[in-house]
Amino acid sequence: MAGDSHQGRGPTQGGPLPADGSAVAVITRSDLDSTTSVSSSPVSSGRGLVLLFTAASFVGSTLLFLVQPLVAKLLTPLLGGTPDVWNTAMVFFQATLLLGYGVAHLGAHWLRGRQIPIHVVLVALPLLALPLAVPAGWRLPEGTAPALWTLLVLAITVGLPFLALSTASPTFQRWFSLSGHRHAADPYFLYAAGNFGSLLALLAYPLILEPHLSTSAQSRLWSLGYLAFVLLTGACAWVLRRRPTATVGAVAIDAGPTSPPLTGRLRRRLTGFAFVPSLLLLGVTRHLSTDIASIPLLWVVPLALYLLSFVLAFGRPLARLIDLSGRTVALLAVPLAAAFAASFDSVWLVLVPHLVFFLAAATLAHARLAELRPPADRLTEFYLWISLGGVLGGIAGALIAPVVFTSILEYPLALGLVVALRPASAAARRHLDGRGVAVALALTAGLALAWRATGAAATPEAARLPVLFLALVGAVAYVALRSPRTFALAIGGVLLVAGVAEPNPTLAAERTFFGVHRVFEDEQGRHVLANGTTTHGMQDPTDPSTPLGYYHPEGPIGDLFVSGADAPPRDVAVVGLGSGALAAYGRGGDTFSYFEIDPAVARIASDPTLFSYLSDSEADTDIVLGDGRLSLERTDDVYDVMVLDAFSSDAIPVHLLTAQAVQEYLRHLRTDGVLAVHISNRYFELAPVVSRLAEAFGLAAVGRLDAPSPEQVEAGHWSSTWVALADGPRALSELTADHGWGPLPDPEGRLWTDDYSDLLGSFRF
Repeated sequence: MAGDSHQGRGPTQGGPLPADGSAVAVITRSDLDSTTSVSSSPVSSGRGLVLLFTAASFVGSTLLFLVQPLVAKLLTPLLGGTPDVWNTAMVFFQATLLLGYGVAHLGAHWLRGRQIPIHVVLVALPLLALPLAVPAGWRLPEGTAPALWTLLVLAITVGLPFLALSTASPTFQRWFSLSGHRHAADPYFLYAAGNFGSLLALLAYPLILEPHLSTSAQSRLWSLGYLAFVLLTGACAWVLRRRPTATVGAVAIDAGPTSPPLTGRLRRRLTGFAFVPSLLLLGVTRHLSTDIASIPLLWVVPLALYLLSFVLAFGRPLARLIDLSGRTVALLAVPLAAAFAASFDSVWLVLVPHLVFFLAAATLAHARLAELRPPADRLTEFYLWISLGGVLGGIAGALIAPVVFTSILEYPLALGLVVALRPASAAARRHLDGRGVAVALALTAGLALAWRATGAAATPEAARLPVLFLALVGAVAYVALRSPRTFALAIGGVLLVAGVAEPNPTLAAERTFFGVHRVFEDEQGRHVLANGTTTHGMQDPTDPSTPLGYYHPEGPIGDLFVSGADAPPRDVAVVGLGSGALAAYGRGGDTFSYFEIDPAVARIASDPTLFSYLSDSEADTDIVLGDGRLSLERTDDVYDVMVLDAFSSDAIPVHLLTAQAVQEYLRHLRTDGVLAVHISNRYFELAPVVSRLAEAFGLAAVGRLDAPSPEQVEAGHWSSTWVALADGPRALSELTADHGWGPLPDPEGRLWTDDYSDLLGSFRF
């Protein structure tokens, strides 16, 4: 039983003592037995009560995490894949969660006994708005700010249910503390149960729900789950109201808090301990998914570990957990710094240290939170400050960092903060840190000089010295610096220097909500556009007229444009700009219309000192900013060739590969036109998905996998996979006759639509 791990640990052990040193009144089981007539039914006094409240907490948190990806899928076809959608939704959910915690806190302290029936009504009211669905015919009105409209849709679609679910965790714990159960004085194990439900929901959505159910079916299932949650809430309220009022202080339902209020210092510590892992979560997710491996769905792993850390921190004895996680954080800080500074052939050799460190760091921070938990009559305020810290961490990582930093510097900064969370020994607390700070600064300065002396590890041989130096820094810091703060300063400085060092000369760098776009010069002097580990374009300044990379004349897309070189002037639409390489195929009289979602990419491609494909093109070129699909919906232009070349992480965004999206493309394609789809990526097999779309619309379809030799790759001809679709085989005849294009594989799985898609089913395991 989850509650058994807290046996014998009341508020005087789990929470801080009052600042004035006075004792906290603790209601023991003997007190209850002698002063209170508690119902002896199985539900109200034994395991049944624990099971009931655990189930209610579990179901509420599960629904809370399931609804977020569900609503995101409902909104994407209406608003596109812009970061404004995701960031606005994130801010909405975090703000609503904070509001829900505030409602729970105010209800418990202002309404007191009346809070129970009022809360049941609040939870039941959203049943009137189910199932979840965006009102039919809703579209973003022209001239309306997308963020404001998104907030309005979210509030109408999911606002009330999400608010009700947000109040569940602190409310159920508060109610359980009033139940008279033998674990009532320490109800925080219910928080572990709730986070376990969130963890299962996070894993179940991509593994079970998304592959097998449409969004409308998911919405109906979620509605049934919410009905079960309402019934469980009613059962908890009924059991609590049946319980006779106790005569002992805080146990009485109508009584206010009796323990001392939380001090300002404690509130700041709660906020800080919640802020650091929230910021670290976003930092490690961005770093792993952009700088290490652009694996779609990789973000699920850090978030799952984040939730697991809550389960561990609030469900196990704390002293051993804090000691173990603190030692793990200290020991892994040095290898992690080495992983930042060096390149490894194995992705897993880099991923694993980051993930293990993150689990230890999040567990340490959340265990420190659990260590500070107050008596149960103050728990709603406790969760309010935790939620505030999480929201501030999310805002700092998701909204502020992309504006302030041009690289993912928030990650090494958060790592330094985490190392400082280790509890200091008594000797360290007595030790003045001045000498340690000087040593830490000297080590950091020495590392910076080492990077400069070795050319920032431009070659594998030169990289050895910084790695060895990092190891020396860590060893000296770990042995010599007794204070967590000075150790954190040393490690944080090491990570900061390693994080900003780049192996190639950087020509331009700009960070947006889509990631960090970097243009660098490779060993042969060519300009390369990269987003993390994914490259999006290349140009040789000594031969600027030849498109390189995925767009090489000997590659599949070169076949398409070279084979039509003698055709009349063409109107070409390209969804996704990159370096603008396709414009090199433009002739006098041609028009190339690019649809690009990220203004930073448009600025980079339009700068002739970085890439001159657009400025040198003989065709008329135009860039339309915005989501490609939504931008096409706003125009009636038609084209001879359409190229779908947009990427999110390492694959095409899902909403651009649905039946509704293809229907929109065909509306803009002339009868004898060709739709070319770039499906190159490392992790998904998308040819069967496109084959199913071609079958659904009766289109002719051919594909070509281009695998150049190592010598060709060295010369700038990258491997790529393209699919060409047309209304009939005649438009594709030149491709199939002369260039080795062939039929697509047989369709697999269900047709992707705005209501259904299955990324995991296409994953290359």
